[in-house]
Amino acid sequence: MHDGRFETIEDVLVHYNAGIQHSSTVSPLTLQADNVTSDPDASFGLNLEPFEVDAIVAFLDTLTDESFLTNPRFSNPFLTELP
Repeated sequence: MHDGRFETIEDVLVHYNAGIQHSSTVSPLTLQADNVTSDPDASFGLNLEPFEVDAIVAFLDTLTDESFLTNPRFSNPFLTELP
């Protein structure tokens, strides 16, 4: 999350799955994604099935390139010489 309150992507998905609180700043698209009529004062979420959460996590894991992230050539753009 933008404020660092969640430690893992799984924690973020748990939040979006059922822990969103209604407010004026919640995107209408998120409200539509809930697909459940609920009490306007209750929390809501995306209602993802466990296999959908697993698929999202697996997909996001494919986007991490450890060799790029740990390559010293990309660590400091202000160095004039490569280490």
